Amino acid sequence: MPRPRLQPLLRPLFTSPLPSSFLPKPHLLPRPRPLTSSAAQQVRYRRFGDPPNRGESPAYPPRDAEPPLRDVNPNDPLGIFDVARRRRQVPVYEQPRQRSSYGGRRQGFSFHNVQTVLRSRMFLVLLGGAGGYYVFHLEKVPETGRWRFMDVSPSMEKQMGEQAFQETMGEFGRKVLPDYHPQARFVQGVVQRIIRANGLEDKVGGPGWKTYVVKDDSTKNAFVLPNGTIFVFTGILPVAADADGLACVLGHEIAHQVARHSAERMSGMKVFYALALLLSSFGIDMGLSQVLLQFVYSLPNSRKNETEADLIGLRLANQACFDPRAAEALWKRMSAAEDSPGVDMSFLSTHPSSKHRIENVRGWAEDVVKERPSECGPLRDQVEPFQRFSRARW
Repeated sequence: MPRPRLQPLLRPLFTSPLPSSFLPKPHLLPRPRPLTSSAAQQVRYRRFGDPPNRGESPAYPPRDAEPPLRDVNPNDPLGIFDVARRRRQVPVYEQPRQRSSYGGRRQGFSFHNVQTVLRSRMFLVLLGGAGGYYVFHLEKVPETGRWRFMDVSPSMEKQMGEQAFQETMGEFGRKVLPDYHPQARFVQGVVQRIIRANGLEDKVGGPGWKTYVVKDDSTKNAFVLPNGTIFVFTGILPVAADADGLACVLGHEIAHQVARHSAERMSGMKVFYALALLLSSFGIDMGLSQVLLQFVYSLPNSRKNETEADLIGLRLANQACFDPRAAEALWKRMSAAEDSPGVDMSFLSTHPSSKHRIENVRGWAEDVVKERPSECGPLRDQVEPFQRFSRARW
């Protein structure tokens, strides 16, 4: 029996049309890509490391051109299962925004960022908590009545002072004069006189007030640590000239401790960094926000503390029977000793200029001297005419 030929049997399979279910759907097929020039093909598919040819540019549309339309599958509108769509090369003008080194988008200051932060509930909660904490820790300076933020306890202040004392002694310990030295005895005598006259023996804890005189004639300075330790450099003694001038200097340093300005500065640093973080959340750079707050918040508060210490120091010196009017001549000598330019640059300093201090102490001293205790006796300008008359008579 002859074998049947397969060609007539298979011919209907190749000639009959396929069912529609077997045909590919048109919207899933990739769109035909137009052919480009050979130069553009070489630039676009250049091997890694090959230098670009001069005069050639990538075959990308201009920046202001409309982005090409993408095929949308009705069953997959987000293109999750469209492999060809995910692998499509993204042109330059469709690339995402440049990201910063820490992974987030580069954000600058904009009102949109400010509105976004202000409308967030987390920001309102944090702002309310910080505002309540700030108001709860407000207090009034007893000597001047100024309101300030204070959240540092006296024990923490003393601990910071002990640490600063160890560091200061490590730097100037070899230059400290012994207690029997004439200059040390002179300075310590003025300090003890101010302390006793104003009843400040228990103002600091621990061993109490302690004064160290550092032998350094080139340094015209004196400062007090948060634990009540006073350091006086011998370079300030010629500027003070006499006991009244030195009392104005030491009264200023004691006033810093009486008003707890060191603890106030430590408390203010918390507000400083909180405001810096707030400005940073608005899109302002952290370094720029710290510079702005340094000129707007930190330096003005420091100059305010120094001015307040000048006023309180005059009162302390006057209560100890020193002449507070000697402060004017003191700051004139200090201004002459400073190598400062003619332009007032006090806004860049933590201390007010000597010119401003002269104007302030001139008016304060006339009012403070009226409160002079009766047991102090007459002032020097009242005694000198009598002395000249007595010498002339006898």
